[in-house]
Amino acid sequence: MGRLGSIRRDAVAAVGVVWLAGFHFFHDGFYHMAAFWWLLAPLAVANADLLAGGDRRWRGMLILLVAWQLGCGLVRREGGWPAVAAMLDVVAVGVLVVTVLGISGRDRGWPVLRLAMVVAAAGVSLWSLVRFYPLAGLGLEDERLRNVLVYPTGLNAVLTGLLAGFSLLAGFELVGRESRWRWPLYGALSVLAFALMATQARGAMLATLAGAAVMVACRGRKVLPEVAACVAGTLAYLVAFALADRGAAGPDLLERGATGRVEIWKTYLGRLEGGEWWIGTGRVPPLDESVLGWLVHHPHGSWVSQIVWCGLPGLLLLAVFLGLAAVAGWRVTARDATPLALLVFGVTGLVFDGAQVVSLASAPRIEPLLVLVPALVALRMRERRSDEVGPA
Repeated sequence: MGRLGSIRRDAVAAVGVVWLAGFHFFHDGFYHMAAFWWLLAPLAVANADLLAGGDRRWRGMLILLVAWQLGCGLVRREGGWPAVAAMLDVVAVGVLVVTVLGISGRDRGWPVLRLAMVVAAAGVSLWSLVRFYPLAGLGLEDERLRNVLVYPTGLNAVLTGLLAGFSLLAGFELVGRESRWRWPLYGALSVLAFALMATQARGAMLATLAGAAVMVACRGRKVLPEVAACVAGTLAYLVAFALADRGAAGPDLLERGATGRVEIWKTYLGRLEGGEWWIGTGRVPPLDESVLGWLVHHPHGSWVSQIVWCGLPGLLLLAVFLGLAAVAGWRVTARDATPLALLVFGVTGLVFDGAQVVSLASAPRIEPLLVLVPALVALRMRERRSDEVGPA
């Protein structure tokens, strides 16, 4: 690769790192997507050759998945602007894929992305904890923590929790045991664990436990310091909460039940008729207040969203792609287990929350970060390992 080629690779990787970390701090989704289209997309187009070569199995499966989703959308939307929007969404997914391949293709790209996620998440979480509680005169028992940099009133507590848990796991084995930066890292992980607990997002907590279990199973005692830092942050929250004047949020955390998830899923799936189970509806519409008594923006479960959007075949295609990514992640765990751990986090967390996974047009928009990014990194890491050691 020549000098110009190296520069364009570095450029898409650098802008991609900032954009992905920007899920934590970009004000409003409008500006985040504006940066995507005006800065990241042109760089991705300049690096479109990254889509060629490599393992044809996962690349072919991803193309088939995206084509199926697009086809379902075009058939059901019957032309007009919705069809154009569907095409733009496919382009957006392509830009994201090129970006992640560009980042993971650099020698230090993946660690730098993880570092950016941890630093951004810890900094935003620390400020949100101060701004949301002491400066607002609230206690931990009064409100669930929300990220106050994305929206003035705060990002949804569930999304805040998912972002905190994801970035927490990204910090595992980020620095060596002898590094002078290990203590600041452990402090950041403790802050993120505290923030995760403060969001009271049970799906995010479960996903974090699942991802941490993968790290422990694959890396053993090597990640015990990170686990200890997370436990310290969790205990600090429990102590702080116990010392609060009122304990109203405690019973609420335990008694919220499924918060209507099962009823929402049944309603969405119950509306599918005949062929819609096979080709979906081409969209995932909100439910009006008259349906369940409250406005439901999406199914609050990405796997249900996938069925509604593009039917059972669409869910199967996505499962096969993620299966290939999981196998690739498993095969590189001796070197780096974080892609697999983060993929498990995303798959688990999006059982209870989120909308479309292979799309940047969904309402939360963080689903590709939680699932596609670690999946693509795992697949690319496996490819690079095969290039280094020869055929497996």
